[in-house]
Amino acid sequence: MTSYDHTGLQILFDALREKFHSDDRSSSGLLNKVKSIWKSPVVINRIDSGAYSSCEVKNSTRTCHIYINKIETESQHQTSLDFYTVLGERNKEIASAKTDSMEHMVNLIFDFIEGENLIELYRRYDFVDRKKRKLILLQTLINDVYPAMKEIAVNRIVEDILSYPELEFEDGERLCRIHYHASKEFPRWIYFWNGTRIFETSNPHDAINAQIAMRWVLEKVRPSELNMDYPEIDTGKLAQFYEQGKGLEGEFTLSWEESIKNLKQGEHHEKVRKLFKQFEKAGYYQLFRTNANSWTFVMTRSKKNLKLSDQPFISFRFYENKSEVSVKDIHGTLHRFEEIELTSEMKRIIQELQDIQIQ
Repeated sequence: MTSYDHTGLQILFDALREKFHSDDRSSSGLLNKVKSIWKSPVVINRIDSGAYSSCEVKNSTRTCHIYINKIETESQHQTSLDFYTVLGERNKEIASAKTDSMEHMVNLIFDFIEGENLIELYRRYDFVDRKKRKLILLQTLINDVYPAMKEIAVNRIVEDILSYPELEFEDGERLCRIHYHASKEFPRWIYFWNGTRIFETSNPHDAINAQIAMRWVLEKVRPSELNMDYPEIDTGKLAQFYEQGKGLEGEFTLSWEESIKNLKQGEHHEKVRKLFKQFEKAGYYQLFRTNANSWTFVMTRSKKNLKLSDQPFISFRFYENKSEVSVKDIHGTLHRFEEIELTSEMKRIIQELQDIQIQ
């Protein structure tokens, strides 16, 4: 569990001020005057904005924003602090760093603001761009062993301050996305087909994973072939639908399985299960994408998961102690059914949604 740490931010702010001001005090007399002429002034600010509060250190060309997370163990008997910073130069982000050592973070910020280049920072501080550097090595490995991968549409590292850096290989409908998640030792290799996640792997075998990525993206190999050539891989149920050219049907069908798992069914769960058997027999599993939250079950006709406000939908509301169901149609009108069963009126409501083109 992580949370914002107010006290830690103040301690960091004081440590940064001490670091930069002690450096000024260590230079006295003529030397100090000379330094003040060529050295742009350093500004240290504390920015209070709730969960996104930070310390900012900057001069005329470089900027650092440092954030703190307080990490609590599951027992919540122990806590530790994580320090995260984004290093910027001339209004462009050039690196990021994360460490649990405030001393190391303060020293990094000092060296960066003082003008040290990125290569030297890499040498001194192994926590600077740690995940990105690992991805660069993987990208180099794949490009060296499979030169044709350099020519595909997308071969890049994508960075986002709100998530982990990712290595992407994409060509046509095939995509492999690689990233190191949290403190996990091995990267996640996630495979997509036409924008839909099909399967993923995570293990220490970089050479084998690189080969799988090449075959998936470049050779457009079928999932069943991967299953035969790499028995340790489970490409999953959705892969079978995509291989048969029925990708969207597979997404719809599997969404029902997941939604039924998430739906609360109450005392009359047998009647609810019978209703879903009727839905399946009517062919609805192949026609609608579904979602469920607590007691509410939703049907849509969307290719991807969209906000309900952006698409037509119908919803079913079940109850813990009542043998009834409420259905809201595509117009927002609420219909109450005293029994949990597929009636002709319920079929009519569903047909209205079915008549809408998949979007």
